[in-house]
Amino acid sequence: MRRRPASPRASRKREPILKHFGNLPGRRPGLRLAAVAAAALVLASCGGGGGAGDASSGTASSGSYATTSASGATSASVSTASSVSSNGWNTTASTTSAVPVQYASAVTLVSAPVSADGWTVCASEGEVCTVPSARQVRYGSNGSYAYQSVSESIPCNNAAFSNPASSLRKSCEYAPDNAATVSGTVFSRANSGRVLSVGPGKPFSRPCDAFAAASNGDTIEIDAAGSYNGDVCPIYPDDLTIRGVNGRPHIDAAGNQSGGKGTWVVKGMRTLIDNVELSGAAVPDRNGAAIRLDGIHLTLTNSFLHDNENGILTANDYTSDIVVEHCEFGHNGYGDGYTHNLYIGRISSLTFRYNYSHDANAGHNLKSRAGTNTIAYNRFSSTPYGVAGTTASGQPSYEIDLPWGGNSVIIGNVIEQPADNSNSNILAYAEEGVNDSNLQSLYVVNNTFLNHAGSGQFLMIGGGVTKPVFLQNNVFAGPGGIITQGSAIQRNNYASMSPAFINAASYDLHPAPGAPFIGAGAAAGFTLTGQALNPVFEYVHVAGSTARPVRSPIDIGAFAAR
Repeated sequence: MRRRPASPRASRKREPILKHFGNLPGRRPGLRLAAVAAAALVLASCGGGGGAGDASSGTASSGSYATTSASGATSASVSTASSVSSNGWNTTASTTSAVPVQYASAVTLVSAPVSADGWTVCASEGEVCTVPSARQVRYGSNGSYAYQSVSESIPCNNAAFSNPASSLRKSCEYAPDNAATVSGTVFSRANSGRVLSVGPGKPFSRPCDAFAAASNGDTIEIDAAGSYNGDVCPIYPDDLTIRGVNGRPHIDAAGNQSGGKGTWVVKGMRTLIDNVELSGAAVPDRNGAAIRLDGIHLTLTNSFLHDNENGILTANDYTSDIVVEHCEFGHNGYGDGYTHNLYIGRISSLTFRYNYSHDANAGHNLKSRAGTNTIAYNRFSSTPYGVAGTTASGQPSYEIDLPWGGNSVIIGNVIEQPADNSNSNILAYAEEGVNDSNLQSLYVVNNTFLNHAGSGQFLMIGGGVTKPVFLQNNVFAGPGGIITQGSAIQRNNYASMSPAFINAASYDLHPAPGAPFIGAGAAAGFTLTGQALNPVFEYVHVAGSTARPVRSPIDIGAFAAR
């Protein structure tokens, strides 16, 4: 039996994860994986709608391709000659273009399951529930539910709803369109109604003074006019809200640290941190964090964490639900490949959306060992050397690293590998092994991948993953192999050395008029647990979002045509 390690560490001398697994991949750019045996499994997805588009139109270069299901329509005329490619896909030559159309075997149609009382399952615990319109969402199991009113989406976890059914596996369901509001207990964070103000002329001159005086459910408001350099401490109360006001306050650790762990060491439960800037976290073992989570559950919004040894570092509690939204992470990492913009330990779930994570200093732009990961509508990239940015340029290893797998949905992101990098792989999944055989489902839908290096691998999948990865409606720009897993289900993806974007140099990655990936996608349906895979937002720089236009057939990539 695999021993549960303690908190994820980055020190060469005191890293239990490293002792168990050996050096992290950031130190092994030449990592080789065992070949993946072909699996006779069928991953459920929704077919329907949309084909590959006209393969002869637009600006697709040699080597580009689109994919479609066997029943999906395509406007490219085809001959009757076909062959089987090395990855097991049937290839039919197009009579109008050298670009082949590939199709997979039929896959199972999955619709969102509906309960006996008409509520529709939208997510399992740890995933994200997206509603078709403003609805009430319930979270729980076996008749014990918490309710929230939702207009767009909500994480399906204890942090968002509390825990109405302890020790049971829970799910989220949304109400029928004509349902009346349900009466009953609505679980939420405690709120004392007390506000503690920090800043010039306020009752507290520094944030840590207010944290020490706070009680459960208090709100701490930090005025951006103050100077708080060197103010580091543990934070103990539960249900604390920490909020920057009158601008964004900046706390630089300035050589100080709390308990050998970092700047703010969060010990309480359900802490919410909003609109702060944290930098300079460093400790003797080179594993310091701007926010170190030793408590349970965390929500971070509208914040900027940069130039720390880790932006966020968590314990392995197998319980926490973490939500990070509308935040920027830049140039975090000691530079040894073991510290990262974010290092999320073995927790219950991570929801990471509408964020900008860039220029990790030799580490990863996002590393998560969570059992469930929802990574949606973010930008992962780096600033070329000599170009001004919000931080110094970095040489990241992986853009996204999910080393123990997990049930993971990656949707609507811009995922870019710079020419200067510490590892040629872009997204890594279960490369350290599958921690739990029940947590190895990966869905990668409607993302735009960019590779500015001379070679590489867009998706590197560990040899222990037996479930086929589901890969649909993605744009792959630049050189490199698409995926290392031979059994992966690949549908309606588009690859080109130079896709027809409006202006790639300025990150306007909307399809240009006439681009062959306009209308070339297909509905992706739902995960096996009922989480919707249709993209409903688009990333807006910096760390923002906007509703994605609804079109049928859907456009391939993270952005719809204008």
